[in-house]
Amino acid sequence: KNSILYMEFTVNNILNESIDRAKIECNITRIEEGNEKIQPYCRGLFAVLECIIHATRVKKYFLEKNFNEAEKLMQLIFYYRDLIDRVAPETDYAKLVKTIIKDCEEWRSKASEGLC
Repeated sequence: KNSILYMEFTVNNILNESIDRAKIECNITRIEEGNEKIQPYCRGLFAVLECIIHATRVKKYFLEKNFNEAEKLMQLIFYYRDLIDRVAPETDYAKLVKTIIKDCEEWRSKASEGLC
């Protein structure tokens, strides 16, 4: 049973039936725990994905010497880093965003020196 919870029930009465929906009165006959575990939603995953997407554009902008656009995206990456530090500190998400920032700062440095 690939589910969080398994529930059996019998139908007592069908109320307010229409083409689209019905209200059904039931009795629960059995409840059983499934084998799936509840995974709480973590905003860290979303935030690190945003950082990855922005970083690809940061690199492109630095290569093109478009510092204004690159810095705007860097600010967004810093925003998401701060979010990850709040909701998922000391996780793989935090480690990954740290690496992303390091890479972005390296690209910035190379672009400033004219090495890109």
